[in-house]
Amino acid sequence: ILLRDMPWVSFSDPFKLILSEINKITDLASLHEYVEQYRDTDPVRDIVIDKILATEEYTLAQRQAELELSARWLGQFLPPPAAEDGLRYIEVNGQKILLSALEIHPELEKTVFVGGRSASIEGAEATRAVLYLGQDFYEAIDENNPNRSANLKSLMDNLVDRETGRLKMPERAPETETKTEPPPAQKRLQDALGEEAAQRYTEALERHSAASSAEQTDMPVRPALDNNSARAATQAYIDTLTVPSTENAESKANFESLNTRISELESRYLNMTNGDLLAEIEKTRADFAKNPSSQELTNRAVALEREAYWRQTIDARWTDANKRNEVIPLTRRFRPGVVDLNDMETALKTMTVDDYIMQKADGGNPRDILNGFRLNNRQTLGILVQNAKLVLDAPCGEGKTIILQMAAVLKNWAGQKAVIATSHTGLAQDGLKDVNEMLKFFQLMQPNFKAGYIDFHSPDKVDVVRDSSLIYLTFETFGFQKIQDRAATLSGGKRVFTDLNNLHLFVDEGDLPTTKQSLTPMQLTVTPGKHSDLKKTFCLEIDKIAADMQKNPELYGLQKIDGKLIIAHSATWSAFVNNDLPKLLENAKLTTKVLQPYNRKAGGNGQHLISTEEFRFLAECQLAQSLMVNADIHKLGLDYTIGDHGKSIHILNTYTDEANIGSKYMAEFSYEFFGGLDGAVAAREMHRLVLDPTTKQEKPSLTDNKNLFLHSAEAAESMLVR
Repeated sequence: ILLRDMPWVSFSDPFKLILSEINKITDLASLHEYVEQYRDTDPVRDIVIDKILATEEYTLAQRQAELELSARWLGQFLPPPAAEDGLRYIEVNGQKILLSALEIHPELEKTVFVGGRSASIEGAEATRAVLYLGQDFYEAIDENNPNRSANLKSLMDNLVDRETGRLKMPERAPETETKTEPPPAQKRLQDALGEEAAQRYTEALERHSAASSAEQTDMPVRPALDNNSARAATQAYIDTLTVPSTENAESKANFESLNTRISELESRYLNMTNGDLLAEIEKTRADFAKNPSSQELTNRAVALEREAYWRQTIDARWTDANKRNEVIPLTRRFRPGVVDLNDMETALKTMTVDDYIMQKADGGNPRDILNGFRLNNRQTLGILVQNAKLVLDAPCGEGKTIILQMAAVLKNWAGQKAVIATSHTGLAQDGLKDVNEMLKFFQLMQPNFKAGYIDFHSPDKVDVVRDSSLIYLTFETFGFQKIQDRAATLSGGKRVFTDLNNLHLFVDEGDLPTTKQSLTPMQLTVTPGKHSDLKKTFCLEIDKIAADMQKNPELYGLQKIDGKLIIAHSATWSAFVNNDLPKLLENAKLTTKVLQPYNRKAGGNGQHLISTEEFRFLAECQLAQSLMVNADIHKLGLDYTIGDHGKSIHILNTYTDEANIGSKYMAEFSYEFFGGLDGAVAAREMHRLVLDPTTKQEKPSLTDNKNLFLHSAEAAESMLVR
């Protein structure tokens, strides 16, 4: 993208040939005829041809072809990654750049480089180089820079051999050269921790880093320290601290009590007339704008959101003028025959509405006995978590989508625009559709509320961002738009995100940029198109299997010890996976419900197809996670290996004292990426065992709140930019 309009770019044959010939073609039919004769003659050409044939607009096809070739051309610039003390780096103009300082997630790399195919290491390095060279390039061509010509010539001399017209490799800096500035990664550590603490951490990292370089594979993977080295380095640094901070853990421990307060407020709002509730919303919104950091106002806001949303889904016209004096009684909120009025009035004198609903659900889904849609306690807790800039993770079906939308309203009340960035176009457009279906509710909570969607090529994206309270987009769009906005700043053009201080970014499906592909079931959500429904079906069906395994383990050849199911480091688990799991997947018809429709959609988009073997591996990952989340099982180690692939899945263990911070987050990614070292320290503190005064038993300082996980991540919203 950065190099597309550079007139001095000289492609070598056959890249230059195919581009020049494509440019001469004026209609799509001729384009098809031309590219068919060159199919399979060259790997790069084949990639370009596939992209063009899948495109209905010739102008877009041409632009995509240029993009593919630009990335391939730029890929020649970087030398192979080297390694030092287990840290992979590239050397550019004599400066060592840690790959972790330039990394972006594999889906972004694939979109840029090969349009959905498995990208090579070269493609991954090319994408990093685009980001690295971007700032130098724009500084070099800045028209307001008096040294523009000299800077551009210098940049060209570093990149291109004038005699051959080809890129040249940067020369290694002399060994005797001294650097006054630390490398970028070290400087970020110094900025975050202070110079002395950063040095202690670096020394600990060097002592515990892996001895050999990470192996290169056909799929670009995030180079990282192995798990044990990452944890050991983190622990070594923690040990150098005088007093580990407990502020984050203590604040998170308050969430459960805050939820209790929200339930108390809701009990008061339940009996309000429609008119009084509307007046309460207006008053709270005005108060919140003056003091958005007030916990009491936040509690009131969340309780009002829950009550207003419930009324909206029971009676879409409850805000009409002729209904201002009406109340929606509790009896109308339950389905016919579920509650008795006298029994309910007596019960609510001694218990909360939440407790009463759960009592009437009798172990079932509360939604089955209620009219309308009511946010449950875990979802209101999730809104508090998101509002506090923490990372929220919960299993499929727990309501993460609506949690983000409700948290966005609070950001609007605080005077900020809310942006929700997610993994693919289909998920972003589905989110926008959900909001627009409940638009009356959102406009009730935030007057003049408007939601919009943009992609990188949207012609009206400036207007959409300016006029919208909530904007949906993809990771790719946000990342590239940030680059383009930087260019606009230098050239005097229009920026899309004009005021970053007035913008709050929520990251949906945030584990995708931080997990290795094909390692978790998240692969089911990474391709364009509507795959979220397939993933939900997949997760729910696997959850049913997990529930039955917990209830009847003997039917699956498994066993319990002290009432806890054993699934790790067990020969019986391997036997179950090899013998019983394929039959269970067949009985659940997951091949026809999920795998086949997924592959049909993925094939149409030129995406990777999942084999039967891979699908079984994904099912095993999801099943292990579902058991960990929903069942009372024995402690799992971080090195739990599943399947015949020799890969490991790292599952949240609520009873561990290790610096593991996620159910689906790989330890070596998350401790670096989400909040860096601070995230690991806070996560370790969060899972520190404390003595429960009631049971006299040890338990984590913060429980998992039944399927809802909280992770420290003050820097989560900036992860893509980093």
